[in-house]
Amino acid sequence: MKNILSIRICCYLFTILFLFSCVKNNKKSIIEKCDSIAVEETSTKTNEKNTDDVIVTNSIFSDRNILSSEDAIKKYDIKEYFNNGGDDAFISLPDYKEFNVVIHILYGDENTMYYLSVIKSGRINLSKALDVTKNWSEPGDEGDYKKKYFEISSDYLIRIDTEEKTDDEIKKYTNNYRINNNGDFYEVKE
Repeated sequence: MKNILSIRICCYLFTILFLFSCVKNNKKSIIEKCDSIAVEETSTKTNEKNTDDVIVTNSIFSDRNILSSEDAIKKYDIKEYFNNGGDDAFISLPDYKEFNVVIHILYGDENTMYYLSVIKSGRINLSKALDVTKNWSEPGDEGDYKKKYFEISSDYLIRIDTEEKTDDEIKKYTNNYRINNNGDFYEVKE
């Protein structure tokens, strides 16, 4: 067990030193190659749940993380977004490459909806956003429902676990996504 831990620590240190030397020498292409290798490696292991490198989960939905729409518009220079006429809000997430990533909160009468969105050219396009709403349900105890748990890892693999009840049938499934170089989400297939 000690040997495995020592090997892991050495690998982490080597990786950090290598990346530091790449940044120091301004060799962007090498870093991009490292990123693509990491993407390929993690996309083949999408069903393995590794919580060591998780940077965001549903727990981000607490009130202390929420920006008013006015504050978000100023912070991200948002020029266009869907506003349902209510007090929409946003949650800031770590940036991905040159893109600002947020969760757009739409408050409704019966449900509050959460959309993982990329801000591109000052715009948020909900038709290209990922629905990460924690709970959605029809009125009544026996109604249909959908529960989601999501997490974002440090390499920006977005994992969404869903439990869905429709007509007394319960389905559980997982979808994995990434953000491409154009700032659009795409599903990672196994």
